Amino acid sequence: MNFRIRQLEYFLVLAEKLNFGKSAEALGIAQPTLSFQIKSLEKSLGVMLFHRTQRRVSLTPVGARLRDHATIVLENIQQVMDAVDGRRSDRLTISCGPVGQFTVLPDVLRKLRTRHPELQLTMLTLTPEQMKQAACDGTVDVLLMTPDWQLPGMEFEMLRAEKLTAVLPEDHPAVNRGWISLEEFSQRPVMVVAEKDCHKHRHFITDLLERHHLTAELVEFPSGGSLQFAMVAAGRGVAMAAGSMAQVHFPGVRLVPFDRPVHNMGLGIMWQSRTNSRAVGIFCDVVREVLNHQNEAIVPYAHALAGGQGLTSSVSVS
Repeated sequence: MNFRIRQLEYFLVLAEKLNFGKSAEALGIAQPTLSFQIKSLEKSLGVMLFHRTQRRVSLTPVGARLRDHATIVLENIQQVMDAVDGRRSDRLTISCGPVGQFTVLPDVLRKLRTRHPELQLTMLTLTPEQMKQAACDGTVDVLLMTPDWQLPGMEFEMLRAEKLTAVLPEDHPAVNRGWISLEEFSQRPVMVVAEKDCHKHRHFITDLLERHHLTAELVEFPSGGSLQFAMVAAGRGVAMAAGSMAQVHFPGVRLVPFDRPVHNMGLGIMWQSRTNSRAVGIFCDVVREVLNHQNEAIVPYAHALAGGQGLTSSVSVS
């Protein structure tokens, strides 16, 4: 019997999705590579793990049994690695989306520095597509992010929901008014993340506008909240962001609520479901504590964002 741990990981993803194309995409590998690795695993074990037809893929009874055992095996391997390298449990690699990076991470880092100075934290700046790949291949331990991407083998815990608001240049007429309609918003070019960095953002903005029978000129920008704010401040267009981004204090930009509920954004944490890392547990607990505290403080602001016409003040980020 001769197989690699990576093949077990590939097997678990395919056992969950039961689709070679979707599994290969989630793993960031070519579909022929996945097919070869699964066949190699079946040959090593001397059994058939999947029934394959042109229309569907399903687990064999042996495959179903392996799925349960493979999960335990991978968990035990992680425990062995942590035991062999005692320092490993104090190491953590994270990546954040703009909302987490600007509004949550500073408070989290301050608490970690005080309570757990032994924790060795590495932070990676990644595009959304890179974050997905890094989560699946284990390059990052935790994502502090906005959407639930439902990645295989990952747990997502939503910790805060907040209103989507308009990001406007400070000379926009809606700033003095204190609110903006979606119709007025769509009259200017709307910033969207470049397709290569996030293949869903453009579609999200387009679908949101279409639901209200609106269209807008779309302008792409590289992934990164600060770049988006810079382009808005320069008058290149308008954008949308979570209301808590008002804390960023970016010159030349204002966050103004829409005159109606537009969309709720969820901020949460994502980590490997099979991990029992001490560092991951510490980090997630501190994030929960910080967000609970922030949520209590943000209640009056949340009520303001839920309002409509008649609001008399905008939320300043300058």
